[in-house]
Amino acid sequence: MIPILSDCNDIDAIESSIIDSKIVGFKKVNLNIDEQTELITKLLTDEEINSNIGDSMNGSNVVENVYNIVNEAFLMRASPTEFLDGNWHQDNTDDLLPPSYVSMCMTKHACTGKGVGDTAFIDLEEAYLNCPDDIKSYLDGVDVRHTSANSNSGPEGVVRWAYRTHPVTGNTSLYYSNDDIVPSGGMTVEFQNYIDWFKEYRRNEDNFMRWEWDVGDLVIWDNRNIVHSVSGGWKIGDRVFNKVNGKPQVPVYHV
Repeated sequence: MIPILSDCNDIDAIESSIIDSKIVGFKKVNLNIDEQTELITKLLTDEEINSNIGDSMNGSNVVENVYNIVNEAFLMRASPTEFLDGNWHQDNTDDLLPPSYVSMCMTKHACTGKGVGDTAFIDLEEAYLNCPDDIKSYLDGVDVRHTSANSNSGPEGVVRWAYRTHPVTGNTSLYYSNDDIVPSGGMTVEFQNYIDWFKEYRRNEDNFMRWEWDVGDLVIWDNRNIVHSVSGGWKIGDRVFNKVNGKPQVPVYHV
């Protein structure tokens, strides 16, 4: 369950919730972009803010760019569950410095129907703990090619690891960009077994947290150990939000 706080100014509570749950939400706080940026600045304490300038996310209202689907028709006709299942990802994993935190404040939400337009989140530290031992043993030390649909590093992405160490807690999590990840040397049977396991893992609703949006809602999550997706059944323009990212950081993995 996603912790819901009432006070955007209680930085200690926000930090604690994000460490414990990797995510925190606020209902109908209606922050404008400047207020949202100020909040993330306080949360990060003297760290820089990256507001995605020049990447179709210029620090103002953003019409969600559903860049990882074939066309808008699929987004509209797909059932909420069908679209959710195929779009799990972390943001900007192939950047040299992916963002640490991601925050979204919804300014328009015209989705209708149960589960339509929800955002879901999976704790990748918990997924690591639940991963079968044979898969975990195989992944340890495997170099993975990470890509993202809104790539800033070209179609080849960047090569990092299958695991990631959180710089604050020291905990290990799966480093799962999206379903396009492959070992740097090419796909193997063992790696395909890993992807198949994770696809099955995320189909169990007990393994993810869901946020049902209202206008004015704010959600902040740790992009270093959370993967997220959105349910289908809506059209582009039905979801508009302000998005502010926290300081980019170099991903690390310590054995």
